[in-house]
Amino acid sequence: MINLTTQGTSLKRLIIILFIFASSISQVLSQTINFRTYKVTDGLANSNVYYSLQDSRGFLWVATSSGVNRFDGKKFELFTTDNGLADNEVLMIYEDSKGRIWFLNFNGRLGYYFDGKFYNPDNNKILKNAITKGSFISCFEDSNNRLWFATNQQQIIEINHDKVIVHEKPNNHPDTDISNTFIFEDERKRIIAVNSKGFYYIRKETLENAPSQYLPISFKSFHYDNRTKKLLFISKSGLIELSKGQFKVRRRIPEEIANQEMASFLISKNKLWISSVNNGIYIVEPDGKTISHHLAKKVISQIMEDRDGNIWVTTLGSGLIILPANTENVLQYTTGAGLFENTVYSVVKDGSGQLWLGMKSGNINLIDRNRISKFNPLTTNTAYNPIKKLEYDKERKSIWFASNNTLGEISLDKPRKTRYLQEKNNLTFGVKSFSLSRKGKFAFSLASGVYILENKDKPLIFQTQKNLPDQHFFPDRSFKVFYDSHERLWFSNVNGLFRYENNKVDTLSKKSDLFSKRVTDIIELPDGNMVIGTYGYGLLITDGKDRITRMGVKEGLSSNICRRLGFDGKNIWLTTFSGVDKFEYKAARRKITTYKIKNGLTSDEVLDIFIDDKKIYLGTLDGLTLLPRNEPPPKTSSPLFYITNFTVNGKQYKVREIPEFQFNQNTVSVQYTAINFSQAKELYQYRLKEDWPWIETPNNTIEFGSLEPGQYELAIRAKVLDSQWSTPATVPFIIRPAFWQRWWFLASMYFLVSILVIGLIFQYFKKQRKKEHDELSMQSKIILLEQRALQAMMNPHFVFNIMNSIQYFINTQDSQAANQVLTGFARLIRKNLEICTKSYITLDEEMVYLKLYLSLEKLRFGEKMTYEITIDEDLDTEETMIPSMLLQPFVENAIWHGIMPQEEGGNIHINVTQHKNEIVVNIIDNGTGIENSMKNKISSHVSRGMQITQERVSLLNKNKKGTISIHSRQTGESGTKVTVKIPV
Repeated sequence: MINLTTQGTSLKRLIIILFIFASSISQVLSQTINFRTYKVTDGLANSNVYYSLQDSRGFLWVATSSGVNRFDGKKFELFTTDNGLADNEVLMIYEDSKGRIWFLNFNGRLGYYFDGKFYNPDNNKILKNAITKGSFISCFEDSNNRLWFATNQQQIIEINHDKVIVHEKPNNHPDTDISNTFIFEDERKRIIAVNSKGFYYIRKETLENAPSQYLPISFKSFHYDNRTKKLLFISKSGLIELSKGQFKVRRRIPEEIANQEMASFLISKNKLWISSVNNGIYIVEPDGKTISHHLAKKVISQIMEDRDGNIWVTTLGSGLIILPANTENVLQYTTGAGLFENTVYSVVKDGSGQLWLGMKSGNINLIDRNRISKFNPLTTNTAYNPIKKLEYDKERKSIWFASNNTLGEISLDKPRKTRYLQEKNNLTFGVKSFSLSRKGKFAFSLASGVYILENKDKPLIFQTQKNLPDQHFFPDRSFKVFYDSHERLWFSNVNGLFRYENNKVDTLSKKSDLFSKRVTDIIELPDGNMVIGTYGYGLLITDGKDRITRMGVKEGLSSNICRRLGFDGKNIWLTTFSGVDKFEYKAARRKITTYKIKNGLTSDEVLDIFIDDKKIYLGTLDGLTLLPRNEPPPKTSSPLFYITNFTVNGKQYKVREIPEFQFNQNTVSVQYTAINFSQAKELYQYRLKEDWPWIETPNNTIEFGSLEPGQYELAIRAKVLDSQWSTPATVPFIIRPAFWQRWWFLASMYFLVSILVIGLIFQYFKKQRKKEHDELSMQSKIILLEQRALQAMMNPHFVFNIMNSIQYFINTQDSQAANQVLTGFARLIRKNLEICTKSYITLDEEMVYLKLYLSLEKLRFGEKMTYEITIDEDLDTEETMIPSMLLQPFVENAIWHGIMPQEEGGNIHINVTQHKNEIVVNIIDNGTGIENSMKNKISSHVSRGMQITQERVSLLNKNKKGTISIHSRQTGESGTKVTVKIPV
């Protein structure tokens, strides 16, 4: 555990620390500037802070009694003896030309930090030889790169590269005192040590007194310019400059400061900052007369200004204090300055210059020069009833005020008198806003609507929801009222924005939907244009023709929720819950300037604004802020930016010593930081290759998983919201490919794959040729079988029998029957010729053919054979295609082998239906039966037509996606059913 209290309890140590820094803590109430304090709760090692230093990289090093902090604006990184410090109580920090950060310690042991490592007497021989009996208090590097360390025990340590030389007080000079000196080099390269007792030249072997017209008051009251070799120090006679051996009084110190016990000093923007030993800081303006006093009763150990203009104040017991850059002229009133509370809802100044503040509690704080008083004008005592509006009435010499449920007027005459707005029937009301016209009218908005009293000088009495001779009323819940210079009343309610003039109400929301939005504030500009603040839709600027120019977040505003408006004659000011925005009204290109906590505001949540000739008064959630009116807008420089951690697969690497990585070392984690003491939000951008687009992120860590092999140049840059992007920090690194990702392996694989692909292509075309050959062969077989099927259907027996029938009818002189048989036979022959060239015919053609065939067989056999053909009505026979000559062999077989063997003959029924994607043909006879026929069969004769048909079906099934199926079974003791299923 880190000890956060001052280390050591010996009386000697306490006396020495008090001698060096003088410790005393107290507080007074006064106006102050925008100091911010970092404490132990923020990460500071100890509230006793001796020294601060900004190194060449921009980091702030802070020396405390419990270790050293390194600060980047966000995080205090702590270093103690556990990390390699030579002592936890560090009195001063110094950076030499090599970038080593030296720690001057209380215990007389030196140490330094370089390239991520701490060096101390236990791991460095030179530092071991430089151990002294006293405490180190100051350090200096001369033009020959020799380091000089002053102590508080009559010793000066010189480190000349790897040699340590100890300079001690000569025994033969009892009046010489070299304790607590400041060491510097003059233009003749002479090394001089100076303290409040005198100036001393440091020779190789001796010390010599140097002539001096003035003496410093403390070893801490020095400033040395290494470039010009000029020395500045505070003496009892003022600010002294020593240059080329000549002393000159640069500034006189005002008497009230000179009488204090002075210590360190700083010159910033030509202002002289002087710390007293136990009474804070005095700031002397360039005129030498104007003085302000801050941080009263605090013990100041050092004042330092960093490269961005931030001023850092180290204290004993009060932590580390910063005054952000460009905020030294921003003044603040808080409870510490005498306010009775911090939340300021409204601000106004009266004719005598008194500042009136409406507070959250309902009190009014009155500031008259350096005196702060308070009173409560409200008649009721409720938990939340802030004074949300104040307005000065020059004509009546009074202040009008409004809270949630009270509206009234306070006279400035003494004793003060207050009169209140009253409802005629003593009903309560909720106040939203009010406005006074130049001609004495008084308008106010309530929860019930907007009311106008014709004369503010008369008693403030109104009647709810009434139009009276001296009162006008507009219904609906209202938010804002405002009288312009033309006596027009602008008011907003739940239905939008309206304008009342000459007893007529103009509904502005009919002209633009933007006028229907909730209005929070209205002001009039000198040119007659109106500025309207809205709740969620930004700022509206409207001219005399009600044309609107809208400004919002896209145009640079910090928020679209506006609260209060102001105009300083040149700039429009807008308060929001995210700060204060300002832009020049008549500028061709309106540039938004935003003020936030970093610019000196007590809070980003700004509730009201008042502007006078010199200052901008801002009432905020945490006090009152006073901005200089004519000061140029703050400028923010790009932050210094560094990569702090580079990790690959969990292993950390130094950024400057990154090796090449293997293909599986491809999970990269990067941490980085921007040096930013402004408290403004930071943004980062990164890219992995120069020609890749930037990717934006608010995080200070990036993770890359499973990066592909290749050359990368990681670039990361940073900015704060209103600055330019910083110079990118880059880290080049290489991820080497695996052997199977290298060119020779890929080339070999491409070659092998090419050979394989060529072989596969060859095999593919070979199979294609074979397939085409097989298909041609199959088609030829199908054609041949179709021809043979035709021949089989027209078998000689059938033709012979038909001819015998014709001859019979001729011999019996039955010419009509002969003609009928002859005509049917001719039609059958012609139909055979038509379909013999087609592989597929329509179902309708097949049925016609079967009817021709069956009709001829019926003529031959007479009543011995009957037949019937039924077709499903939903079946489209003219569009349904089936293989040609497929069904006739089964019908012929049913006649010859099923019906003819029976003396009584029989019936054939052909039924055609569709089931899903199949045509189902059932050929049913009541003949002998297929099983009985097979049993009674004598010869081994095989039906040629049936055999050819089976072969055709087999070939068709190979050549088509669908499968033609044929099933036959005996239906009982006799009869046969043949089912043919044909896919369609």
